[in-house]
Amino acid sequence: MNGASGTHHIGCLGFGHQGAFCLKQLSLMEIQESFVRPPKPSTCRQWMERAPAGFAFSVRAWLLITHGRESPAFARLTDKQRRHLDDCGFFRWTEPVQRAYRRTIQCAIDLAAHAIVFDTPASFTPTPANRNHLRVFFERIDRPNDIGLVWQPRGVWAPREVDSVCRELQLLAAVDPIVATTWPAGPVAYLKLGAAQYRDGDLFELAQGIQAYGRSYCVFDGSNAGHDALRLRAMLPEVR
Repeated sequence: MNGASGTHHIGCLGFGHQGAFCLKQLSLMEIQESFVRPPKPSTCRQWMERAPAGFAFSVRAWLLITHGRESPAFARLTDKQRRHLDDCGFFRWTEPVQRAYRRTIQCAIDLAAHAIVFDTPASFTPTPANRNHLRVFFERIDRPNDIGLVWQPRGVWAPREVDSVCRELQLLAAVDPIVATTWPAGPVAYLKLGAAQYRDGDLFELAQGIQAYGRSYCVFDGSNAGHDALRLRAMLPEVR
């Protein structure tokens, strides 16, 4: 992943209403818009130009890769994009999924992103078929050397199952260590912090925990995301 060793980035989801705040006050933004439709290169250039030195972007993978057609977000796609919904989602190695990955990768490259986040819905359960789809997809895709691949599973995946898949496929697991009470293994942590609000004690625990990593990315996406991100940053004076 991009970024110097020993760095910690704190931010929230964007662009949307949080985008300008993230760029001005924080050091990390996970691009949410790419989940429905990866932005154009010109849009990425505008965001890059507005970002201060040392700012980190990550990109949420297009839902055509990760979600089944039952996802409400599919209603926001164009008619042309909805034509191939039966062949999309759940990491199946189909032409529409491969095209969606290429678009996602291009967006990440345009933003010099540190990571791509593959957020799977609760309906993507740990069945043998879904495990096989994961394995085939991540074994076949082109992986840029400086972009980390992060998996954020929802639903009934047990932490031990997630760790096993991530080790096998060289992925980072996105976790909330306050909710899960476990921290990711390895030198890099990608934390997705989705609670409505975190107590001071929770944030102190986060501040202590992330210092054990060479690099960490803390993305808040609760209703008080910006406020909580600033409170965590205040506990780490050396972090922007």
